[in-house]
Amino acid sequence: MRYCLFLFLINFCFNQGWYNHPELDWETIETDHFLIHFHKETSRSAREAAAVAEKIYDPVTSFYNFEPDSKTHIIIQDTDDISNGAAYYYDNKIIIWALPLDFDLRGSHRWLNNVITHEFVHIVQIGASMKYSRRFPASFLQFMNYEIEKREDVLYGYPNILISYPIPGVSVPPWLAEGTAQFMYPDANFDFWDSHRDMIVRDRILNNNLLSFNAMNSFGKRGIGNESIYNQGFLFSIWLAENYGNDILYKISKSLSKPFNYSINQSIKDITGKTGQSLYNEWEEYLKFYYKGLVKNINKYEKKGKILLSDGTSNIHPVWAPNEKKFVYLSNKENDGFGQTDLFSYSFIDSTSKKIMAGVKTAPTWINDSTLVYTKRSMPNKWGSKYFDLYKYSINEDKEKRITYNARLISPVYNDKTNNIAAISSYDGTSNILISEDFNNGDDTLNFNQITNYNNGIQLLSLSWHESKLLVDGVDHQGRKIFYVNQDKGTLEPIKNDYEKFENRDQHTAYLSGLVYTTDQSGINNLILTNGTTSNYITNVYGGAFMPCVSKGGKILYSLYENGKYNIAILDNLDKVNISNVGYSQNYFLNHNTDIEIHLLKKH
Repeated sequence: MRYCLFLFLINFCFNQGWYNHPELDWETIETDHFLIHFHKETSRSAREAAAVAEKIYDPVTSFYNFEPDSKTHIIIQDTDDISNGAAYYYDNKIIIWALPLDFDLRGSHRWLNNVITHEFVHIVQIGASMKYSRRFPASFLQFMNYEIEKREDVLYGYPNILISYPIPGVSVPPWLAEGTAQFMYPDANFDFWDSHRDMIVRDRILNNNLLSFNAMNSFGKRGIGNESIYNQGFLFSIWLAENYGNDILYKISKSLSKPFNYSINQSIKDITGKTGQSLYNEWEEYLKFYYKGLVKNINKYEKKGKILLSDGTSNIHPVWAPNEKKFVYLSNKENDGFGQTDLFSYSFIDSTSKKIMAGVKTAPTWINDSTLVYTKRSMPNKWGSKYFDLYKYSINEDKEKRITYNARLISPVYNDKTNNIAAISSYDGTSNILISEDFNNGDDTLNFNQITNYNNGIQLLSLSWHESKLLVDGVDHQGRKIFYVNQDKGTLEPIKNDYEKFENRDQHTAYLSGLVYTTDQSGINNLILTNGTTSNYITNVYGGAFMPCVSKGGKILYSLYENGKYNIAILDNLDKVNISNVGYSQNYFLNHNTDIEIHLLKKH
């Protein structure tokens, strides 16, 4: 009886009402080909989703010569600080979280344009690859045998053979499914081969670590392994389309729809005359030639400083302590997932790291030498929603205190001159900037005032104080730009207007020397120092240099992507690197299309 009562109480406390969110009022927008379901808190995202979905319907369905048998359901939700999308192709249903993606293994793209097109391509491409209708997802053959009866009163002997053989209705390998979803359709501009994706493949090629053709056919990998399936699948799909025509992706999908064809190797051979493995081998050999030629100058003029930390695959957001005797950073070194980051402190006195707190997201900020403020995803509120909130940690007391509630705040930065904190909050897929009241170390809560009022889907990512100015990097269409925040007008003003084809991000003050930030203008992300009149590169790396933090003495901590992971590195000086030796070439992304030189990936 006590056991039953315990189960009843547990069921009552953890009922499914949280997941279903009964507090929300849902509505539906019906278009020619879609049903957009949304709660009123996502009305802006729903309207944009409806426009995007109808815009891409004809290009996607005509490219794969397949249309869903009914209107596709798209569900938009903003109940948690989660950024993701999922396609349920047997249900003809897509679920989208309104919060835009911020992922250190990909570049920045306008969220709903990207994710809706990506997920709808899954619906269509996998639909074109189905062997049967979506009412018949799979079957299996089963054989059973029994021992000979040993007694007359026993009808059947003991089962001694049981064989079950599944027959799936879809056999699309992960690299093809994700590669085509990122390829989208010819001339689509919602996603492209950006410098982050290029960095991952380049790094694997230069370290002889490209995922094999078989490894691309399954998920379940640690670190950046799963993302590399997306990554290599995207580039391999582009290579196939460039060398065999765009329609090869449709032809492969059509071949996989044959009832007894479960081999991607055979499907590719039927179309090209070569197996998938042999084409992969050609592709790999070309990539080696291609990338080694592009980085020949870096061989002679590399500048990266010294690597301090390399455990794990995600060591990011280093931040100097005010006394500059230590710094804090985020790392996944005690976890498997790339995004499972905890907060660590590194001491220069004995070169050791200590874990401070688990589950910390985005860059932390120092209040003084013994107090930190950072972002964590909070425990579920009364409706079951998990939002980003700010927490304060006292090093002296080894104590954490939550200081906001359901505020959805990321990237806090403290201004010691004005004694307040600026942070970014996102609702309905749009970011805005808030600034706190005076920070009191003893307060249990911290109140914020919103200083911008955007409702256009702009995504803001990292804040910094530069002299008396507040700067932010953000995405309005493709790639990050750095903005000055006009606090009086509540507007964002680009600090540069000449970089539509490349990305500037991760800005940080270099005190008397100017501003340091990351740019991929040369084709590779490197650190650049500008004082308003002149700009000079201060790194030249094979992988990528991100998230700089400059000490008052002129030393720079930053996150260096190298050999399949992000490391924490330090530069002892701001000495410039000759621009002609940096990256692939000077002004690489000014001289080429936004995407990588795909035409060079054609066989010659």
